[in-house]
Amino acid sequence: MKKILNFSGNSKIRLIQIINIFIFLLILAILYFIFSIQLAKFLTHLGFSRNLMINGTVTINSLMSFTINKFSSPFIVIFGVWLCLRFSEKDKLSSIGVKFDKKTLPDFTFGLLIGFVLTGLILITELVFGWISIEGLAANHKTTFYLVLTAYALFIQCICSVIVEEVFFRGYLFYKFEQLFNTKTALIVTSFIFGIIHLFNPNAKNWTLFVIPFALFLLGVMFGTSFLAKRRLWMPIGLHFAWNFFEYYVFGLNNSNSETALLFITKVTGSKFWVGLPNSSFGPELGFVGIVSMIIGILYFWHVGKLGFRKAFKFN
Repeated sequence: MKKILNFSGNSKIRLIQIINIFIFLLILAILYFIFSIQLAKFLTHLGFSRNLMINGTVTINSLMSFTINKFSSPFIVIFGVWLCLRFSEKDKLSSIGVKFDKKTLPDFTFGLLIGFVLTGLILITELVFGWISIEGLAANHKTTFYLVLTAYALFIQCICSVIVEEVFFRGYLFYKFEQLFNTKTALIVTSFIFGIIHLFNPNAKNWTLFVIPFALFLLGVMFGTSFLAKRRLWMPIGLHFAWNFFEYYVFGLNNSNSETALLFITKVTGSKFWVGLPNSSFGPELGFVGIVSMIIGILYFWHVGKLGFRKAFKFN
């Protein structure tokens, strides 16, 4: 990665870097219009449906269309980042942690494992204190075919959204803010933006408006420290995917029914202070148990990458 620039007293260079960020956002908007919206129209014109199921039936066409539409978003973000890095920064995708080699799968798998453990700790804690109950198993309410189909759809949906967020926040934005300031500021600012942007979620209202920025800031810090541990995006992508996938669809930490559950059908009965906001897209992140789990994750990744952190943050 290029040496972090010292822009002290050089407002012109900083201004150029900030302009580059806005150019990046503009490029994403243009690419989204060209590839995503127009692609959907083109597929519809050819007779492909954007929905996975049509009248309760899955067809090859609907499966292909669903997959192509979902993967269009990460393609757009990665292509947009590549364009900006290639022609504006004269840099490569590897500079933001996107590099395919023998460490890719182990890093991703390790992130998955830590995400599984952290969400599993939340489940065990809530079970012990009686804040959640397991009402049944998804396999008893679905045929094997529809269970596999549900798993596929949720996997594709989840992994695509995670790739978009990680490449955008822990990838390009972190890269730019680290150039503008330093590593510590980049971690704080990107995590803060990650928290604030979730206020646009329809579930963000009343008391959650005060909790969401703080809780999602911590979540952003956890993903950020997992990135800094090795300076590669695969671990935070695996961690982020596991956090969302196990939280919502496997362990049912925000309540789960027979339609969306992959393993446990659950009922969350604990107070919002402990378990967060059930029946929403936030789940335990807003609860005390989830916050403690995130802090454990931050401390763990800090420990894993402590030598790199000491150098980056200039600790003695």
